[in-house]
Amino acid sequence: MNTVHAEGRLRHRFWGEYSAVIALKFSSVEAANDALVTLKEPWHIGEKNKDVLVWTGNSDELSALKDKFTAYCNEVEKIDSCKYSVDYGEPFEVDVPVVPREQMGLFE
Repeated sequence: MNTVHAEGRLRHRFWGEYSAVIALKFSSVEAANDALVTLKEPWHIGEKNKDVLVWTGNSDELSALKDKFTAYCNEVEKIDSCKYSVDYGEPFEVDVPVVPREQMGLFE
């Protein structure tokens, strides 16, 4: 199985009702687009950087995302860690499985 690698970081948003934003930075726009096929909504391409995927969710959605990311990330506990900052989780890395472009037509 092919994968694309990204470096990620979560930002805690404690004002009002809790939410979090995660940004995953890939090596290229193509890698981000490939990962988006796997990750699906609510992930989306970043507005400023097209090689970044962005996710926003509440605490329950974050918990579900971490459960899903155990398949992609060996450091899932770092995602929402407050070890170094109450605003940001620790940097983490993910390897998202992707379908090779030459096989994409098989799934349509």
